[in-house]
Amino acid sequence: LQVTRPAFHSIHTDRGTRGKDDALVEGVRDLGDVMLRAAGGVRGSVLDTEGGVLPDAELERAQGFDTVLTFSAGEDGRFEVGHVRPGRYRFTARAPGRATEGFAGFIVEGGRWNGPVDLRLAPGPEVAGRVVDDAGTPLSGALVEARRTNEKTLARVESNAEGIFSARLPIGGDVTLVVTLDEYEPARIDALATPATGLELVLRRRSRASLLVVDAAT
Repeated sequence: LQVTRPAFHSIHTDRGTRGKDDALVEGVRDLGDVMLRAAGGVRGSVLDTEGGVLPDAELERAQGFDTVLTFSAGEDGRFEVGHVRPGRYRFTARAPGRATEGFAGFIVEGGRWNGPVDLRLAPGPEVAGRVVDDAGTPLSGALVEARRTNEKTLARVESNAEGIFSARLPIGGDVTLVVTLDEYEPARIDALATPATGLELVLRRRSRASLLVVDAAT
């Protein structure tokens, strides 16, 4: 069964005597009444604090304590959601390296597009510094990962030719930095408060063991 619905309507079914909780059964022709209730649409954008667009940001629409819908903005930072029942909602946007932003108490009216809902995300706290060896020589290409205590990776960057790295993180507490590079022992900083700049992370070259194999006659 396919019902074509206008942009500003949501589907509601009434099974009549079959009962609202009865599952549809193949071969049963009594589907009850299919009604279209008035709904609204919401348009908006996800932007940085200077008004530039943030493509592919993640959004959610919530009502009370329940998340009703999760969706993404387009490459131009814009989003459009139809078939929203009239009511009061909260819209929240998230993007890598940005503080989370919410718009609470937004009222959706039926029969029209509502908005725009423009969510502006400020830069998150910065973690920056330099990766060097134990002689103080800058190391390029070192992988620097910022993680939460649950080991979720928040950011992943590489040091440049001068050993310098910089990353923006979501707001939300202390982080762990883990630095790795081939032929070097990993380095780690736990419970790092953010923002944190001017860090110097020292990697020490792995020791190489040698093994000489001889026969019994040697």
